[in-house]
Amino acid sequence: MMLFNAVMSLLYAYIANDYMVMQSPFLFSIIYTWSKLVPDVQISIWGFPVQSCNLPWVLMAFHLFTGGNPLNDLIGVAAGHTYIYLKTILPYSHGYDLIKTPSFMQTMVQKLNSMGEDPRRALRGNARMMNLNNRDGVADP
Repeated sequence: MMLFNAVMSLLYAYIANDYMVMQSPFLFSIIYTWSKLVPDVQISIWGFPVQSCNLPWVLMAFHLFTGGNPLNDLIGVAAGHTYIYLKTILPYSHGYDLIKTPSFMQTMVQKLNSMGEDPRRALRGNARMMNLNNRDGVADP
């Protein structure tokens, strides 16, 4: 997701002729993606309660009220919405799955999740290579 959002932020910024430093649009695209994937969280910005589904628009309004240019925020919204559309909406509406998570990332996340459950079970494969499963301390032949 992060690599896709970074590339799309650069692409949309290039189209908008605003391709300076892409930190703000990239962060805004991550915020937009999170707000669409988790829309029910109640958060507080400067003491104002905000639903997470409205967070990008509230941040954009604060940025506009403080004299900022909302173009970078809109570039981030476009990049984040492109990810949301290609990852969640398009596969269910038309059956196209254009963005797939690589298999090595899926296995890495599964290993990390299993480490949180029982660290001894998750490290069992690596522990054999280091002879940590051998209780008497003698190396295996």
